Amino acid sequence: MPKSSRCCCRTSIRRRDQVFRASWLADYNDAYSFLQVLQSGFGINLPRYANAEYMHYWRSRQRVDAGRRRALLEHAEEVMIADQPLIPLYFYVAASRQRPVQGWRDNAMNVVYSKQLMKTVKPRHGGRCEVSRCQISTTSR
Repeated sequence: MPKSSRCCCRTSIRRRDQVFRASWLADYNDAYSFLQVLQSGFGINLPRYANAEYMHYWRSRQRVDAGRRRALLEHAEEVMIADQPLIPLYFYVAASRQRPVQGWRDNAMNVVYSKQLMKTVKPRHGGRCEVSRCQISTTSR
């Protein structure tokens, strides 16, 4: 972790600052990834957010089916938004594929390994395209 980030975290943990900038990137596509950060007593809950109703919904999510879990996390989010312990300033965006590529899969971390990608090209003089992970070759009929 860069020195400036460590200083920011230490200062925030000591509660010296009331306003600071932080960021978070979800590990996977689930509301849990973002809502976990604001649970009481969680190490990276930098704004020191604490709300009993939020924690009730947060804890209840563990003992129910997927549909009810989603509803509970939505209620937790509504409680948090009403309290405004943080202010979203901007959202990360990422470019996705620009040309025809096979094997591309969007994901929360925006990690795509080139070994999973295959390029599709049209042959210059007719013929048929063959796509391979190792090489792309065109053959005529």
